[in-house]
Amino acid sequence: MTDPVVMGDREAIAARISRRSYLPVPLDSDQIASIEVLVAEANSAGGLALALVADRPDLFGGFRKTYGLLTGVRNFLVLAGPEDDPDAAEKCGYYGERIVLELTKRGLGTCWVGGSFDRGSIGALVSPGNRLFGVIALGPVEDRLTPRERLVRFSTHLVKSTAGRFHETDGSEPDWFFEAIARVALAPSAMNRRPVCFKVERGAIGCALRIHDATAGIDLGIAKYHFSTAFPDGVWQWGERGVFLVRA
Repeated sequence: MTDPVVMGDREAIAARISRRSYLPVPLDSDQIASIEVLVAEANSAGGLALALVADRPDLFGGFRKTYGLLTGVRNFLVLAGPEDDPDAAEKCGYYGERIVLELTKRGLGTCWVGGSFDRGSIGALVSPGNRLFGVIALGPVEDRLTPRERLVRFSTHLVKSTAGRFHETDGSEPDWFFEAIARVALAPSAMNRRPVCFKVERGAIGCALRIHDATAGIDLGIAKYHFSTAFPDGVWQWGERGVFLVRA
């Protein structure tokens, strides 16, 4: 793996793109151990039940299971959290994206997957009392996008170009706010709907969802994490009405 200190969050956000074609190369023991540390940290911080599944192409591979959108997937993260936690989806998005950026720093490809996978097979891996929210495909990839990846990336960028604005402000925003918004603009989003809008009113930073659907919570968490990397001395409250608190 590439030394993670070579790339910071800002560089990882700029470098990260969704990869949909993976090399038939298993993760080595050091890579697996490193990812499992990241997963354990996320579970501890968010009260989640994320899990790494390594070298299991039978659970994710094949045209039927991914509708041809992904190829060669043999490693992935299961995104799960308590059924009784109303913010579990958002936390999966927040801490899942933190892991995605760390894997980007290490030279691995990733892709958020909200629906194009065998939910029955992967759902069987989730322990009772927890709910499956999605998966993140991961693994070694070619340095360059494959022709299929370039085609999918082109089509998704057409959708992104029609997305709404990422912010509304009354002019009382802090000086780092627009850097945070620039990072949000590079965040992945289920179906590329990018439903999160950050708002500033009388110096208070909040957010709102323009769309409420099955993946909105994960999108909210992903966007909040990208925003927070611009100002590490702040912390988000959970929920759509949560505000960004700046530590004294």
